[in-house]
Amino acid sequence: MSYDTNASLTWGRIARWGASSFLAKVVAVLLGFVTYSYIGKAFGAAAVGVIASLASGIAIFGLFPLLGFNSSVLKVVPDALVIKGKTDASVLCSLMYLFVVLSTMVAVLSIALLWQFGVLDRWFEEPAAALVVVCAFFFGTLNFFLISAVRALGLRFTFIFLQVIQPAFLLILVVFFVPLQSDNTQLLIAYVVANILAFLINNMTLIGHLTFPNSKTVFLFITTRLNQIIRTSIPMQVNSMVFACFAHVDVLLVFYLTSPNEAGVYAVARKFSSVLSMFLSSINMLLAPNISSLFAQQRYDNLYVTMTNLSKVSAITALVIFLMFVFYGELFLGFFGTEFVDGYAALLILALGGLISAVFGSVGNFLNMTGFASRFSKILVATVLIHLCLSVSMISLYGSTGAASAVLLSTLCWNTFAARLIYLEHNVWLGFSVFKFR
Repeated sequence: MSYDTNASLTWGRIARWGASSFLAKVVAVLLGFVTYSYIGKAFGAAAVGVIASLASGIAIFGLFPLLGFNSSVLKVVPDALVIKGKTDASVLCSLMYLFVVLSTMVAVLSIALLWQFGVLDRWFEEPAAALVVVCAFFFGTLNFFLISAVRALGLRFTFIFLQVIQPAFLLILVVFFVPLQSDNTQLLIAYVVANILAFLINNMTLIGHLTFPNSKTVFLFITTRLNQIIRTSIPMQVNSMVFACFAHVDVLLVFYLTSPNEAGVYAVARKFSSVLSMFLSSINMLLAPNISSLFAQQRYDNLYVTMTNLSKVSAITALVIFLMFVFYGELFLGFFGTEFVDGYAALLILALGGLISAVFGSVGNFLNMTGFASRFSKILVATVLIHLCLSVSMISLYGSTGAASAVLLSTLCWNTFAARLIYLEHNVWLGFSVFKFR
């Protein structure tokens, strides 16, 4: 089922779209919580740290072979739908998928070489686990693009369904097929099998909506459109990499600079804090084609109304969840085991950062889809360098609490500069406010 990418969205429409995507996101996060809770109680916080660091590593480094296509597909395919029709958009999406498969295969060979030099040894207790990581990287990366392609083609309910597949498979495999007292390699195998199963289902659901081209069409694509798509993709690739660093590099740094045990505690606090931005990220996933289409048609008033309404809904939702963490955060963390309660301070700091993002609204999505991706990428690159310096120094001094503080400061930094750029270019404030700034 598709949705209209040309209409502005009212409060009610945002709430309906957001509610369905938000519900799927909630289910996916709950499955992740249950999985982490089970691993924490059955195998310890260190095992949670190993799985969380692997997932974070794939989320960051898996973006390299995507060439930015996972983001640019959300712009070029909806534009093709509006300008040239469904068939052209389908062919375009298929060709981008083929290029991602080829580049991911090259990246997998590079990872195999890294393992030969011992770079990945920290994750393994036996050499066979290297193959597991390579497979997880390959299928996890392709899943990123497939889910983006579903979003770009406007398959809203298909996209919502696909969000819960991988965490559901992982929970089933860990609970029923990984013996107690197993080493970390068994957990890593469960992780890669879950990604493979999710990959197969993603392909089966998308394949009917793609039109695979003949050799002549491939040649025309390479000679006439690939260069344009790459130019569009490069700034979005930078932005995706930076956002991945913001979301995941702190887990990796805590893992390497402290211990797997503290990384496991921090990863659970990080996962809880992501609930605050869950509504915003859920509706963002659906809104990207809508934003691109409205901007391409120069329907700016409809675009601004959509964005400000989104900010209001997401800010109110985030505030309610933030207050729940303030009063019941220790109780929630205690479900994973007593050692996880130590992450309460980190949880509150991270939750405050999530509330700030919700108040600013979908500034990053807006800039990416309205032709300002390259300027936005400069803001993000500068901020992520600050974030890395802050993280290394503060984690060394304060552990997981320092990592959370670095995330909070970086979040405030990039949101402020992005909102300022939008105001300078469009003379409008898209974040939540009781006042009208336009």
